[in-house]
Amino acid sequence: MKPLVILLLLTVLAATANAAHVPAAATPPPYNYEDFAQAMNHFNAKMYKQIIEMSEDKNVVFSPLSISQVLGMILAGARTSTRSQIMQTLGVPGVSDLTVHENMLGATDLLPQSGNGPALDIANGIFVQEQYQLYENYTQLLQDYYNAVSQSFNPSNSQEASDRINQWVADQTNDMIQKLVNPGMFNGLTRLALLNAVYFNGQWKEKFTSSRFPLRFHLTDGSTKNVERMRLRSHLHRLIDRTTLQMDFVAIPYSSGPTPTTIMVIGKPINTRGLTELTPSALKALSKLNPSEWAVVDILLTMPKFNVSSEINAKKVLQKMGITKLFNRWESDLSGMNEEPLYCSDFVHKSKIEVDEKGTRAAAATVAIIMSRTIQMYQSFVVNKPFFFGIYNVPSKMFVFMGRVNNPLQE
Repeated sequence: MKPLVILLLLTVLAATANAAHVPAAATPPPYNYEDFAQAMNHFNAKMYKQIIEMSEDKNVVFSPLSISQVLGMILAGARTSTRSQIMQTLGVPGVSDLTVHENMLGATDLLPQSGNGPALDIANGIFVQEQYQLYENYTQLLQDYYNAVSQSFNPSNSQEASDRINQWVADQTNDMIQKLVNPGMFNGLTRLALLNAVYFNGQWKEKFTSSRFPLRFHLTDGSTKNVERMRLRSHLHRLIDRTTLQMDFVAIPYSSGPTPTTIMVIGKPINTRGLTELTPSALKALSKLNPSEWAVVDILLTMPKFNVSSEINAKKVLQKMGITKLFNRWESDLSGMNEEPLYCSDFVHKSKIEVDEKGTRAAAATVAIIMSRTIQMYQSFVVNKPFFFGIYNVPSKMFVFMGRVNNPLQE
């Protein structure tokens, strides 16, 4: 069996499929959501390409939903060329900021909620430096369109700040994501941290069966490994693309009533040992995948169980995709947050997925650290003339040594 590429779609099929696949309780937003979903899928495909190239042969999992939510919250405070770069990279340069935020909200409203079927829980948060005031219209927008809850913290105590944020992330992801941030990310110039957490838990519509016989899995270097296998006989959507993507896809539905709204897409290469490089045409084809349009066929699916964890430097990924000014101390314009000059110092993403016979658990978290670019001022003390020195003992309140230096070159 050839290597698999895991395309975990942490969005409902409504993002790209026809209206018949939208949950009955959800109402599509009253704007052209399909254009927005297509733009976001293209953004996701480009991000996938960058992350794969940076990860070499390592396993990878990430949530484009989580990253785009934090990017949307930054966009709400971005101005001038910083804003333009974000809009261009998202693929929506010709629309208003409000339209983007409305569509972001529309997308999350269409996601499965806790109850009968798979659940995808999303939380957004803002940690703001104590006594620091963000513009009220900025925090209100984040509350209205991202359901972001704001709380204060003390980044000068870097260990405490790190612990509080990591605890928030662990709480939102059922402890699947640990230690998203570290104390080195915070200091007295940290003004806020924008956070997103995603937790997914879904059972297969039809359970797989396990096997005591291992699956021989072919690695990219030509070697093989015996891995745990699971099997499923079912009617599944399948697409064989022998031209642009040169991949064989199958869609595995999660349990959610008669019409599945959330699926896992698995794609394996047709003619090569590993996954081929994604060309521009392949990226476009990947972004337009619509499993609801694939043929339904009888399949005996055999695949490995797997657990994958990734920590991604999303700052580097976004810079390669064209967002550079946001991270430049002197060029960033986040004046929609506060009048103080601000920039993004860190943009980090962690994700984890566990797949077995019963279903899938997955979680992701993203943080953007916003800093003041103000140079910390120090009082000047230059010793460039004859000086007194002494070694003073505090408990005894006495000098142990005393002296003077008229010429530092003279012994």
